[in-house]
Amino acid sequence: MQDVLLQKNYCPACTRKLDSLTNRDPRPNGTVRVECVCGRIYIYENETKNYRRALETEV
Repeated sequence: MQDVLLQKNYCPACTRKLDSLTNRDPRPNGTVRVECVCGRIYIYENETKNYRRALETEV
């Protein structure tokens, strides 16, 4: 179920739309770090146009 929510660009924890979040931090490798209001951190990959949970090293 969480994968489906992420594919539709929603946070699985609080179901907010990830595209509408303003706390964005562009990275030099072409990705964007996005922090949700609930505290979860996601990585937006420009190549695939998808969000994924951030790894420990990316936090």
